[in-house]
Amino acid sequence: MLLVYNICKLLNQFNTVAKYPHLTFVLYCYNLVTIISIQYVGYKWLYGCWSLADKLAMKTQNWTFYKLKTGEKIKIDIKDLKKVESLSWRVLRKKNSNRPSVVATQSTPKGPRQITLGKFLLNPPKGKMVYPRRGDLDYRRDNLVVCTMAERQQMLPKRKQQKSSSKYKGVFWDSTRKKWRVDIYVDGKCNFIGLYSGEDSAALAYNKAAREHFGEMAYQNQVKARTPQRNSDQ
Repeated sequence: MLLVYNICKLLNQFNTVAKYPHLTFVLYCYNLVTIISIQYVGYKWLYGCWSLADKLAMKTQNWTFYKLKTGEKIKIDIKDLKKVESLSWRVLRKKNSNRPSVVATQSTPKGPRQITLGKFLLNPPKGKMVYPRRGDLDYRRDNLVVCTMAERQQMLPKRKQQKSSSKYKGVFWDSTRKKWRVDIYVDGKCNFIGLYSGEDSAALAYNKAAREHFGEMAYQNQVKARTPQRNSDQ
């Protein structure tokens, strides 16, 4: 391109434009085509770099977004992508629950049956269910928990509409003993943990018991540094 520019400059010095206008036009066209070609090659190179970066990112994160039939996007592991694509998934929202479920209709020997995405991916034993631990639409395997319905309740925070003497889960004011009582339900049975003078101490005792019974997936009360006042009368 620089060579063509110098030739055009030389021709202009010798008044060649007037004598050979066609030759000058051809050289200018060649110059223009060269510029466009270099830009095209540059764009192709940049596009190749971006594509390579995307592939490397996919290999690094090991998960991807998958768009459902209803338009929502869920997170799944890349290794589960082909399996998930074998069915048509949608989000189901029940009236009595704030948590959406991702479901599909699957053909079985007994006819079509509805199946949740978590159960489809992990195939849990009878009596167990699969739930996302964090985020309702995060179905990556490290975010899925296999548990019973009762165990699931222990992972959820205290219901806001639930009336109680304490804001913490598993903590109640014992008006007879004038202390905070801690209970935890395991396999449908209520287990007494103890009595505590402070509400925060009782909440921490529940956290410890919950971890012992349900592991790291158990819900933990968020205890502030400053001790709050109890919410009910004695």
